[in-house]
Amino acid sequence: RALIHEQGGVVYHFGSIGPATADFNYHEELDRKNPPAKVRKLFGKDKHHASSRGHKVISSKLMEIIDSHDFPPDPQVGSWLGGDVCISWFQTGKTPLQIIEGGEMKEWDEEKHKFGIEVDQEDGMIIEYNHDGTQEAIMSLQYMTKSTVPNDPYSSMYPPVLILTKQNIQGILDSKTDAKTNMTGLVRTSVVEVEHEPDEDWVYLRGLQEKVHVRRFHISAVSSIGTVKPGVNFIYIFPVEKRSYPFRLTATMVCQACSEISWSSEDAW
Repeated sequence: RALIHEQGGVVYHFGSIGPATADFNYHEELDRKNPPAKVRKLFGKDKHHASSRGHKVISSKLMEIIDSHDFPPDPQVGSWLGGDVCISWFQTGKTPLQIIEGGEMKEWDEEKHKFGIEVDQEDGMIIEYNHDGTQEAIMSLQYMTKSTVPNDPYSSMYPPVLILTKQNIQGILDSKTDAKTNMTGLVRTSVVEVEHEPDEDWVYLRGLQEKVHVRRFHISAVSSIGTVKPGVNFIYIFPVEKRSYPFRLTATMVCQACSEISWSSEDAW
């Protein structure tokens, strides 16, 4: 939200039925245990996702924001500073990513037709990503999360992972050995608490939602894993622990514009 405001944007806070851009703190202004009926109707049966009515409210609030602005009679599309590229196979099972080893596309929810690239829990996975931009760009991954006991990180159905990005496949293979022999420099006191961060270039993802109250839902999370350079990049994902489900990757997001405006994400979770 801070980034949006810094760039002159506005934010609509879902749950608010007042003016679209009004300040609204859902946690402070509503009794979360017993919200009024008009608010309950905005959410689905799981009390987390928006209902059909909730989606209509979001749509109307977005139109309210758009209609409140003046636009030039002949608007021109800018360069978007290199733009961004988002690739999701969550609903299709199709991806341009090349799986080098240790991964497999699977329809893990056959009833709802949800797909993910599942990472081998023993050796990890290497994938190839081709960044066709002209500059180094921030990359984020979307992956599945769920904990049976929200306050207990060890109840996560998915493993925490270490991630490394390089343009040299041999460098990835060498680093794979480091990961399997616990030579990455990572020292943890728990799944969440890190005593010593991993060595340069490695990123540790806890495999959890940052907000504890949503960990019980089977939903995706997004975390930054560093940057990719123009051309071919190799990404290695190594599970630090075994869990009931393998690490499930559902999308990649590469944002050169984010790099151009010096945006940096919070520490990866």
